[in-house]
Amino acid sequence: MKHLLLILSLSTLTLTKTWAQPVFENDSNFTPFMQRWVSEIDSSFHLEQNPDFELRFWTGFSKTMEHWLFIMTLKNDHWNARLFKKTFKDIDTVFEIPIEQNKLGILWQKLQKKKILTIPDEFELRDKDGAEINNPVHGGISYRFEMLTTSNKRSFRYSCPNSLSDIYKKVKEIKQVVHLILLIYEHCILKPKVC
Repeated sequence: MKHLLLILSLSTLTLTKTWAQPVFENDSNFTPFMQRWVSEIDSSFHLEQNPDFELRFWTGFSKTMEHWLFIMTLKNDHWNARLFKKTFKDIDTVFEIPIEQNKLGILWQKLQKKKILTIPDEFELRDKDGAEINNPVHGGISYRFEMLTTSNKRSFRYSCPNSLSDIYKKVKEIKQVVHLILLIYEHCILKPKVC
């Protein structure tokens, strides 16, 4: 019986995963995106306060006049995620869409493998010859990632990265952004295509 308890205790210890606060370079030019909307969401839906780490993923659809906001937080070694949608029709409407809370740690590991902590902004990319990349796609969908800790803040943005990756096939960061978006969509069980 003692051996069984010892085995169970050891298996519990090996299954417990602790999460370190993600480390990334601080962007001194960081400006939070749509902070007024985040404040509105917080007053209505009570967002996690003072997390150790927060990931915000914004999707802006210019044609349908709606925005999506995925917020994933790490606090006291526990992951939490929420999804909000805002429509801009006759009346601005915000509502929360319930999403799966399990496997958020796995989602974070996948996002890290796709280099979420170091991917440059679209405007910093260069082609194979070192020339600035020119995005010919306008009026599509923009995607913005923000990462926040108590000491560091960072963001990067892409417009229609899937279309852009068709043009600049050798710039791997663009394809990585597409994969980041798809990972979050898959977790939230969202079906929109990545522009």
